[in-house]
Amino acid sequence: MLQSRVGTASSLADFVFDICCFENRDTAGQVALLLWQIWVARNDVIWNDAHHTSTSIGRTALDAWQQWQEVHKQPSSSVVQHGQNRVQANNSVWEKQRETWLKCNVDATFYDRQHITSFACCVRDSCGQFIRAQTKWQRANMIVLEGEAVALLDVIHFVVGNRWNRVVFESDSATLVQALLSSGP
Repeated sequence: MLQSRVGTASSLADFVFDICCFENRDTAGQVALLLWQIWVARNDVIWNDAHHTSTSIGRTALDAWQQWQEVHKQPSSSVVQHGQNRVQANNSVWEKQRETWLKCNVDATFYDRQHITSFACCVRDSCGQFIRAQTKWQRANMIVLEGEAVALLDVIHFVVGNRWNRVVFESDSATLVQALLSSGP
């Protein structure tokens, strides 16, 4: 099905546009993940001199697709309240932020070979307008929960330093949110 399109598309953009227009959502999603994994493998060759087989790239994309499907079967609405601020797990449905509140998305990334953990945040207002962002890194190999927690702590300092007091912190780390929920009041 896709092989015939690869040969007839004049560019990658045309190929992707064709898939998005004429295939169902699942097929388009699988193709997007495959392209993403190809890009990740390409970067791994450039930055780490690590080579992957086409089979391993395809399997990684399929695993990611299956994980995505599993996560989206049961949308999470876990929220941790602290004063006027909240930390919530990533929802599968976007919700408009309440007026006068800000939303701060936070995430961590791990580069084990380089012994680096990086974190980033993006703050938007209730209309979705960009307010401010921040990125930082530490020379440390951290486990996921530790890295996500350090990222959140750093972002809380960032928010306090900017004197914002009505902020929803959003993380894609269900492990972090569950740890916060189980830690008590």
